Amino acid sequence: MAQWASQLPKGTRVAFGTSREQQFNLHTQETWTGSVLASLGLNVPAAMAGASMPSIGLEQLLAVNPAWLLVAHYREESIVKRWQQDPLWQMLTAAQKQQVASVDSNTWARMRGIFAAERIAADTVKIFHHQPLTVVK
Repeated sequence: MAQWASQLPKGTRVAFGTSREQQFNLHTQETWTGSVLASLGLNVPAAMAGASMPSIGLEQLLAVNPAWLLVAHYREESIVKRWQQDPLWQMLTAAQKQQVASVDSNTWARMRGIFAAERIAADTVKIFHHQPLTVVK
């Protein structure tokens, strides 16, 4: 993990979440994926009101205001895709800097273990360096 962490800007505020038709779940540093991102030296949001994976709205995401937003879309129709049409979306730092990226939902939200951690780390480095991700089929 140190190999990938050395290629990332330490302390950068990043948020990862899963998006469905009507719901966005923020994965905080208390979740498995959040802890992987934190182990890379990134600043991941803490639990909200005791919830490690809270369902949040656009206004709550604006309060988190990450420099990078990484989204696993569980469905083609996704609440994040609707939020992108909302004027509030442009207030989000990640949107202003065009630092919103889609990631594989299976790898990022469902898989566990060293393979998944290494894949998340490698994907994060590629995303931060604006390189395309490898598609898993």
